[in-house]
Amino acid sequence: MMSRTRSRKFPENPRYEYVKTRVNKTLLYFADNNIPVNLSYTAGNIHNLTLMSYNVYQEITGVSREYIIKRLTDSEEGGLLRVSDKKGNEIFIILYNETKPIGRTRFTIAHELGHYFLNHHHLIDDIVNSGRGLTDKEYDILEKEANYFARLLLVPLSLIPYMSRNWGKIDVNHIVEFFNVSNSVASHVISHLNNIRRSGLTPTNTDIINKFKNALNKYINIHICNNCYSESIIEEPNYCPICQKKGLIRIMSDAYEFYNDFERGKYMIYSGIEVNKYSKAKVCPVCENEEPEDGEYCSICGTHITNRCTNPRCINGPDDGLFGAFLPGNARYCSYCGSKSTFLQNELLKPWQEEKFEREVEEEIPDVDEIFDVPF
Repeated sequence: MMSRTRSRKFPENPRYEYVKTRVNKTLLYFADNNIPVNLSYTAGNIHNLTLMSYNVYQEITGVSREYIIKRLTDSEEGGLLRVSDKKGNEIFIILYNETKPIGRTRFTIAHELGHYFLNHHHLIDDIVNSGRGLTDKEYDILEKEANYFARLLLVPLSLIPYMSRNWGKIDVNHIVEFFNVSNSVASHVISHLNNIRRSGLTPTNTDIINKFKNALNKYINIHICNNCYSESIIEEPNYCPICQKKGLIRIMSDAYEFYNDFERGKYMIYSGIEVNKYSKAKVCPVCENEEPEDGEYCSICGTHITNRCTNPRCINGPDDGLFGAFLPGNARYCSYCGSKSTFLQNELLKPWQEEKFEREVEEEIPDVDEIFDVPF
């Protein structure tokens, strides 16, 4: 909600194209690469903006929740305040009601970010006090713009057609789960996309897709292996990265809900080494050096700590004559050509059979309390 005060200049109608442009810039320059969009990260990237719950604001200022709602935000949900610090610098505070459902809270925060990024504070003189100045039409224009901004920020439109092309039909439940939004927002997104498609258009922003496609992999590139019973997040594999078998099964959109609810527990996420985007261990698994520096080897013990395919002629390798493709931190084999990974070859990872056996043994060992029926 925006507090109503006298405006200097207002558009005659909601500026939806302007909103789209501002959302895309916000996603590209102020968001991280995660899905759901991390609103705390986005707010934290703005030097004069603070994100704060009603509860925290109460503790800091000593005011009541009723005072916040009636005098500051004019809303049970949240609001954007403009205040001055001790040096007279203008700062903004997004207040939100932490007792509301998470989907609603995320929309409120995104809505208030919309007011900020759309420069609504330049259109009104004072956004702290409520109930004065703006006509209903002017107020409605600003609210519609902020609402549209919030939906596009929470669910970037270009990502839905991309997911549909690569995964299958996307429904409301998918959007609710993946983007952490309410059913209302998800339904509105689906309806909006259908209207756009009826006009013969498809939202496509390559920069937005490239920024978030890796984050989407955890939903749209789930592959399972019925030999080692592994679940892997990987694009277009020819071989299982855990056991080297062919014939992985990809979980498509129409099977996702059933798999997630009933089948997922049967499959394992095999252990691995945490690596960076270049497949290099963040901490050396041999000497525990936490600053491995540049290159593929540990600067302290000399261990090769970058997980790569051992086949220098790998179909997806960089053709450097040394190793093949760069692999995930738990890959025992190359998913492209089936060769061993350097982590497996150098015994930095256990063979999959050994790890599977150990887990099965652990699951079979009963709890001590169950054996002796301890009454406390």
